[in-house]
Amino acid sequence: MKLTRWLIAAITSLALPFSGAWAQGTYPDQPIKMMIGFAAGGPTDIGGRILAREMATALGQSVVVDNKPGASGVIALDVLTTSKPDGYTVLLMPNASTVALQAQNKAIDIDTRMSVVGGTIVQPMLVVVNPKVIDVKNLKELEAYLKANPGTPYTTSGHGSPSHLAMTVLAKRRGLNITHVPHKGIQPAMMDTVAGRIGLLLTDANQSRPHVVSGALRAIAAGGSVRSPMYPALETAAEQGVDDFEYDGINALAAPPGVPAPVMQRLRDALKKAVESEAHTRYAVDGGNKALYTDGSEFRSVLVKDFDRWARLKREAGDLK
Repeated sequence: MKLTRWLIAAITSLALPFSGAWAQGTYPDQPIKMMIGFAAGGPTDIGGRILAREMATALGQSVVVDNKPGASGVIALDVLTTSKPDGYTVLLMPNASTVALQAQNKAIDIDTRMSVVGGTIVQPMLVVVNPKVIDVKNLKELEAYLKANPGTPYTTSGHGSPSHLAMTVLAKRRGLNITHVPHKGIQPAMMDTVAGRIGLLLTDANQSRPHVVSGALRAIAAGGSVRSPMYPALETAAEQGVDDFEYDGINALAAPPGVPAPVMQRLRDALKKAVESEAHTRYAVDGGNKALYTDGSEFRSVLVKDFDRWARLKREAGDLK
C-alpha cells in the first residue's frame, strides 16, 4: 500500500510540470476575444480590428473583436477584471477608460484591475466645431462665443472621458457655462456634430479628417502636446495662449489580472509584431497618430502617471455633470 501511494505521488510530481509545459506550449489553442469598450466604427474599434488581425497572424489563432460600449470603456474594463486569467480575453483600452474611473470616484488599482500587455498608439486630440453652428477659428474666438452663449452644448465619447474632464476644467478656469452631451463612443458624437445638432466636439484627427476636408467641421486647435502630423499648420492650444489645455490619447492592450507570465509573453510578442506591422503603422500615420509599442511593465507606469495627472484635474473639476 505504501509503495502504491509512493508511485502515485511520484507519477503525479512528474506529470504536473509536463502538463504545465504542454499547456504553455499550446497557447493559444482556441480563439482569443479582444474586447473594445466603444461602439463599432470609432478610432479604438478601427485600430483594434487591425491589431486583432495582425495578432491572429502572429499567434496562429483567431482574435475576435467584441464591442462592449458604455461608460467610456469602464463596462468592458469591469468585464476584463473578472474574466478568467487564461489569456483568452483581452481588452484594447484607451486611457479614456482609466480616466473615466475618476468620474466614478474609483481608484485605478491597476494590478487588481488588469495585467498590462503593452501600449499601442499615441493619438493627438483636436478641438473641432461645426462652423454652421459655432463659426469660430481658434480657441480665443471659441471662448468669446461660449461666454456670449451660456449653456452651449458640446459632445464627447462619454461621461467621464478625458475630453469631458478636460472641457470641464477649461470651463471652470474660465468661468464658462457649457452643457455636456455624452455619447457611447466618438462615432455617434461625430454624427451629431456633423448634423449640426451640436456645434462643439473633442475628437481624434483620424475620425474628424473626412469631415474637416469636406468643410462640414473645422479643426480649431490641437489639444495634445505637439501639432498633429495630419494638420501641421494647426496650432496647439498652448501656441494659442491656452497653456492649461493639453491631452493626448494613449491606447493599451490589457489582460485580466493574474495571467501566467509565459502567456503574457506570448501576447506581448504578438502585440509588438501587430503594432509594428505595415498595416497598423499605415493606419496610425494616415490617422495623424503614432504607432508606438511600449512593453507592459513600462506602459503600466505610463498609465499610473496619466491617471494621477487626471486625478488632479478631477479634484479641480469637482462633480462632473
